[in-house]
This record gives sequence, structure tokens and C-alpha cells, in this order.
Amino acid sequence: MFKFLASAVLAFLIIQPASASIIFGPSVNYSTRKQSDASAGTIYGCCQDRKLLTVDARLGYVFDENGLYLGGIYKLESDKYEAGDLSGFAVGPSIGYVNSGFSLIATYHLMAERRYTFSGLERKATSGSGLQVDLGWAPQVATNFGIGPVLTYRTLKFGKTQIGTAAETSQSAEETTLEPSLLFWFSF
Repeated sequence: MFKFLASAVLAFLIIQPASASIIFGPSVNYSTRKQSDASAGTIYGCCQDRKLLTVDARLGYVFDENGLYLGGIYKLESDKYEAGDLSGFAVGPSIGYVNSGFSLIATYHLMAERRYTFSGLERKATSGSGLQVDLGWAPQVATNFGIGPVLTYRTLKFGKTQIGTAAETSQSAEETTLEPSLLFWFSF
């Protein structure tokens, strides 16, 4: 099923019909957070000043007659904190509905990977996949440009993990997020 969806998205990206618009839609979420726990010193043993950046870059077609969206997404994230950091990506085909600034888009991430470093020890989570659903509203504020909020639900499951220099294992890891972002739509 996913191979068929990926093939269909790729075919539509290569052959652009006359009644469709190319859409580039990045969204950005940046947050800072300080976590502490008076009884234990802090949650992770010391004050945690965190800086999280998530960028979703969407590229696809919107068919003007019915609002059908076919495309793909590349998700990039970075989380920096005192004791370490996290970086990762996810990529996959998308299908959805876009009309008058409103968008509802579902993505199946075919590939995802995370790298965590905590107190000098690196942990990798690979062979990831999962679902992402975006609900957004980016009304047009200028010719071929819209801006507005988007709410993203994402669940990713990783099939392999590795801690430090140990051998990679098939121990799975799962991550579920619900996050608001600022969405920018550019149409061509």
C-alpha cells in the first residue's frame, strides 16, 4: 500500500497538470524550556535549559478543481540542553486537502532516524516509520503567499537502537508528539 502511495505521489510530482499549483510549505516550531524539580535538584540531575527547533518542509501539488494535495515532507529537529542534545529527521509521502488556506494533510514517514547524546553517551534510533497528521490554516496575505498556525500530531516507531559502541539491537523505541507550528505557504 505504501509503495503504491509513494509511486502515485512521485508520478504527480514529475508530471504537473495545467490545473495544479506547486506548493512549498515549511513550518517552524521553536521553543525554550527550563525544567527543574526542587526535591531532586532537577528532573535530569541539574537545571535543564532546553532549546527545541522543529522544521517541516512540505513540497507538493494542489489540484485546483478539488483541493487534493499530493506531495512529500522532510522533517528536521534539533533539541539542545545542558547534558546533551538530540537531532533527527523523518521523510515520507503526503496526501490531503487544501482549500482557501485550510489544510488537512496526512503523511506516512517511510524513513526516520534520531541521535541522542546524554552526558557524553550517544544513542541512535534507526529504521523508523510512522504517521503524521497536520491541521492548518494559512490564509493568503499576499499574492501566492499565506501564513498561519498548524497543529501537528506525529507518531514514529524506531525498529533498531544502538547505545554507545554496543552492537545495534532490534529493541524498538516510540515517540509521539503534538505540537503547534507556524506555517508558511508559497504557491507557484
